[in-house]
Amino acid sequence: MALSNPIWNYFKKEGDGKAKCKECNKLYSLGSDQPRYQTVTGLRSHLAKCHKDINDDYLKRVAENDDNELQRKKRKLDVVVAGSSNQTLVQPTLTAIQQHREVYSSDVCKRIDKVIMDVIIVDIKVH
Repeated sequence: MALSNPIWNYFKKEGDGKAKCKECNKLYSLGSDQPRYQTVTGLRSHLAKCHKDINDDYLKRVAENDDNELQRKKRKLDVVVAGSSNQTLVQPTLTAIQQHREVYSSDVCKRIDKVIMDVIIVDIKVH
């Protein structure tokens, strides 16, 4: 559970897996004493049921955070795409294919391929 969640603008974390509402000072469980198993579902429910105006503000902040995160991911993707042109993505592949053809088109490679095929054919005939 990240403390960057906007819910923490309205609650204060207390010890032993509890959180206190800043508006009404009531304590609510986070579901566990262990941070990795804690949840803010009860806190969100409390805001929705007891503090509707604060809940509206909370939902607006969550939407803004989601939009900001989406924009950050889009910018990161744009940087990655802009940093790699089609030429740099395709050129190494074409170069590798040309080198592969040059290496494996020699007479020695052709003879090795023929010997391997002969062994396979003989093995098939034996079985």
